[in-house]
Amino acid sequence: MGQDGRLHWPVYKDMILNINRTPIQLTTYKDTKSEKEILNLLKICKENNSLNKISNIGGIQTAPVFLDIFVNLFKKDILKYLNSFKKKLDFKYKIVSGWVNENSPGDFNMPHSHDGGQIHFSGIWYLKCSPTSGGLIFLNKPNNSDFTMLFDFIDDPLSWVNYCIIPKQYQLVLFPSSLIHLVEPNRSDSNRISFAFNITLLK
Repeated sequence: MGQDGRLHWPVYKDMILNINRTPIQLTTYKDTKSEKEILNLLKICKENNSLNKISNIGGIQTAPVFLDIFVNLFKKDILKYLNSFKKKLDFKYKIVSGWVNENSPGDFNMPHSHDGGQIHFSGIWYLKCSPTSGGLIFLNKPNNSDFTMLFDFIDDPLSWVNYCIIPKQYQLVLFPSSLIHLVEPNRSDSNRISFAFNITLLK
């Protein structure tokens, strides 16, 4: 509202507004103690049959768990990612749940997102994988197609129909929870294990 009492819309002059950018952070996180605890969690959940079937076709997803180790897990990397955004206010974050995924040869995960409730961001930490154990695919277009063939003219994420990450051991991927993604079939001869988690922001 201006001094004259009238509503004034912001004026954008000679600007390019990037409204379709989705920051995804890739980094390496190696923590032997946390790795052992998560692998032990997988073992216990398998023994107790405490498993979920949500996006997985074949394979195993443990039921969501809430552990004390979440407090400082990935702290440096999460803060770096959150600080890359323009903040409206100071806020804290909390890892509210985590679960282990194990995909045997041939297993995969259907397209899904992690949004819902107060979940704002998500992450995946790869504990065991290989170049052929299944890429992480982020869908840039809701229908996974682009009939304009924009990618023939512009080499830019805006033109990508999807984006594939071939995970490496101990790689950590952070992304907005609303981003639709899938996991390709495991074409290797060994199991692929990852730890997924959700983050909520707190005022």
